[in-house]
Amino acid sequence: ARLGVASRGIVEAAAVVPGRVERAILEQLVVVDEESLVECRARGLLEFDGTGVWYRHELVRGAVVDALTEQRRHALNRAMLEVLIDADADVALIVHHAREAGNGEAVARYGPVAARQAAAASSHREALAHYRASVDHLDFVNPHDQAELLLNYSIECYLTGEAGEAMDAARRALDQARGDGNAEQEGLALRWLSRFHWWLGQSTKAEATGLEAVEILERVPGSRELPMADSNLGQIHMLAQEAFEAERWATKAIKSAREVGDQAALAHALNNLGSTQARAGDLSGIDVLRESLEVSLREGLEDHVGRAYANIIWTLLDFREFDEAAGYIEAGLAYAEKRELEGSLYYMTAERARLHLCLGEWDAAERDARCVIGRPEEPGITRMPALATMAQLEVRRGGADALHAIDEARALAEPTGELQRIGPVAVARAEQAWLHDDLPELRRAVEPVYMSAVETRQPWVVDELAFWMWRAGASPAPSEGPGTPYTDQIRGNWQAAADAWDRLGCPYERATALLDSDDGGPLLLALEILVGLGAAPAARLVRTKLQALGVRNVPRGPLPSTRANPAGLTGRQLEVAEL
Repeated sequence: ARLGVASRGIVEAAAVVPGRVERAILEQLVVVDEESLVECRARGLLEFDGTGVWYRHELVRGAVVDALTEQRRHALNRAMLEVLIDADADVALIVHHAREAGNGEAVARYGPVAARQAAAASSHREALAHYRASVDHLDFVNPHDQAELLLNYSIECYLTGEAGEAMDAARRALDQARGDGNAEQEGLALRWLSRFHWWLGQSTKAEATGLEAVEILERVPGSRELPMADSNLGQIHMLAQEAFEAERWATKAIKSAREVGDQAALAHALNNLGSTQARAGDLSGIDVLRESLEVSLREGLEDHVGRAYANIIWTLLDFREFDEAAGYIEAGLAYAEKRELEGSLYYMTAERARLHLCLGEWDAAERDARCVIGRPEEPGITRMPALATMAQLEVRRGGADALHAIDEARALAEPTGELQRIGPVAVARAEQAWLHDDLPELRRAVEPVYMSAVETRQPWVVDELAFWMWRAGASPAPSEGPGTPYTDQIRGNWQAAADAWDRLGCPYERATALLDSDDGGPLLLALEILVGLGAAPAARLVRTKLQALGVRNVPRGPLPSTRANPAGLTGRQLEVAEL
């Protein structure tokens, strides 16, 4: 308030510009002289050098902007917008002043340009902000460009984890493309809608829109969008464990992608083919997945990089290749976080929760699972693996919310029809029933899933479900191949199973394999492991068996009050600590 007129003009004009403003631009709005700048510096407001002026603190700049009248703020932004457009300045800055000046035409003109630049620099949240501003002014966009703008907007929503918003924008893009009679754009919008339906856990709708996309694009001569649409169907069949159809569509997409030089479609289709092969027990499929990752990284295809990491990790976890999976998880998370790929980031976080659960690192598993579950905006496809892990964790700890966690996970998983979603939930239900000696419920939980899984020939998945059928009293046929710890246990060789789980680093599975022993030594070891993990229900089973065998002085284990204490302290230990 005590500044001179010229100094106050500089302060106000500089306030509407975030960050540094060039002196040459500022001079076109107000009189800028050295004496006034020195006064602004003396008051602790501005700093300057030979080429630019900037506020000492962003909070100060914001306070000055808030103190301006609305008329004065709009006038300064309008004047700044004109200067920046004439100077061919940074489009992001132009869009900022266009929005502040209420100039919808300028927002619609420069917003998509700024969004594309931000997306190319992996600043996807910034790109989304520009697209959101642009679609608010569609009346100023050429009608033939509106479908493309809406679709690009939907893709940025998807990349940043805004699945519902992505779906709405893609539907608007589809309606616009149909209104324009643009079949290529219509097919592209349908293919993305198919992806969004899958991301939300709507597998039936994903397949229907995917097929419609292919049918439309096959009628477009020389369509460059067809290879990716073919690959999208390959992905849907791969996830449904329909190996023949998955390989057919993936192979077709790979061939046409190579012919037209579409590296994105090639990376996508290689991912589907490799995943299909690995799920059928052919480990060479992992090499195909790695090729998909290499192509994606080389071409800077961020979404395909995230998907390649996720599918490699899931496959390695299925085959219990934990060390290699851990390496890909850390690399994938670092890539996704740096590039603001929210969907990939949280999906891989859910995969890391699964890894921690397998390795007996249950506190870490809970942190990762709750990190994903605690985000209500996360789509179903991300929440499902996190919920399944949380359900298994609650079951193994004997948590009061175990049944609720199972029901929540099942409600999301069953509509997908995908074994990789339904299987882990069925296992959690089966384990809950086994721990409570409810064999009829165990069989009801696992039998339908086991029957559908047998046809897939996926070694570890089929063997795990067969193991639970065996626990229910059935005589299942394990998968063909070299065998797993599950098949060892089904055949009565609990020691081989326990040794195999020990080598893999899975303490809970090792302990429950030892539980099949009728000897006190292995059972006492199992009890020690389970108590250390906090696996109270399984530990109870071991104690019951030890007592039935006549083993004396069976360790009682912690009381419920001790288990509930965050530090694992007994009541007496708490009393000592207080004293």
